[in-house]
Amino acid sequence: MRVLVVVGSFPPDTTSTASLYGELADDLAAAGHDVAVVTEGPSASSRRGASPRWFGTFIASERSDAMVVWRVSRLLWMSRIPGGSAMRYLLASLLYVLAGLRAGPADVLLLYSPPLNLAFAAYLIARLRRVPLVFNLQDIHPKVLVDLGFVRNRMIIRVLEGVERLLYRDASHFIVYSRDNAAYLERHGVPAGQITIVPNWVDTAVVAPGPKANDFRKRHGLEGKFVVSYAGTIGKAQHLEAVVEAARSLEPTEDIEIVLVGDGDSRAALESWVAARNLGNVRFLPFQPKHEYVNILNASDICLLPLNKDTPPETVPGKLPQLMAGGRAILAAVPPGGYLESIIASAGCGVCVPPGDSSALGAAILALRDDPGLAARMGANGRVYAEREYARVSCTARYLQVMRKVARSAA
Repeated sequence: MRVLVVVGSFPPDTTSTASLYGELADDLAAAGHDVAVVTEGPSASSRRGASPRWFGTFIASERSDAMVVWRVSRLLWMSRIPGGSAMRYLLASLLYVLAGLRAGPADVLLLYSPPLNLAFAAYLIARLRRVPLVFNLQDIHPKVLVDLGFVRNRMIIRVLEGVERLLYRDASHFIVYSRDNAAYLERHGVPAGQITIVPNWVDTAVVAPGPKANDFRKRHGLEGKFVVSYAGTIGKAQHLEAVVEAARSLEPTEDIEIVLVGDGDSRAALESWVAARNLGNVRFLPFQPKHEYVNILNASDICLLPLNKDTPPETVPGKLPQLMAGGRAILAAVPPGGYLESIIASAGCGVCVPPGDSSALGAAILALRDDPGLAARMGANGRVYAEREYARVSCTARYLQVMRKVARSAA
């Protein structure tokens, strides 16, 4: 089977999307299928070791024994000119279409969405190539953009909703990670028989519990500390302001250290806030190599999973299976009554507090520090749940099953 994958991020990038789809593409190729991937060029932080051939070009390809990866320019320079962001998204969509056509014929097209402009590009490729489209719907756009306040213009919202309806009408099948997303699609006219629920996975052989007293702790002087960690994007959606507020209340407790690893739009402001208050219990570290992520989890006593209060209730971050597999207690700041809260409660793997509630965060950190047996049980429960529900080998096999079925139906 010839599979064309369209996704916004791919290795060597280290985002959750890149990791997920890098593993999926590897598993498809290992199963004997021809795989072509259309994606953006790697980010600046990931360029070491990347093929230099695409740099300075709009479209270029990288070939390996397992697959062909077509990369389009990120066009970041366009965002620096007036009106450039909208132009950038339009031109990027065109580049994706051209790269998808250059990738050659396929039996099935697998799309990761969001963003919505990428979904529209995949739709055009599928129509022009006359290939069935399997729509892997993660965050629901434009709904999530409206919920989080990123898009407020009513005209733009109506246009995006029109694109959304068009995509839903023409997709052959949908893969979603939660029952709430499946219900959303059904409410928008998608037959239940065209929807398959497959959670985002984790490679439980790679992400696994290990000793806390590891090299990461030693390098960063964390021996003897109760480490509360977050590793990932530091932006509006994570609302880490409440975490550093909690750190201020915890400062008299000298053994607690909060370690924030990553980068994003909110990092500079958070660092300034911490420096202005001379907080000694918050540490910022840059994005780490992918292999170091497991060391961060193992070095932690608690792993944070913070979300904005406006996060849609159906959202399940791709980070959740990773944290569960790492075998550490999870402290999640999540909207009450949502799907994520129900998973954590069902698994018995952590504590949930309302987003933005720094007092509740601080109290939960102290409670878990003072009851190491409870924290250990929560971590072990998460590991068991991840092995049962989120194992890579079973989840990618279900993707392949869906694509085979769709390809056969279209033949």
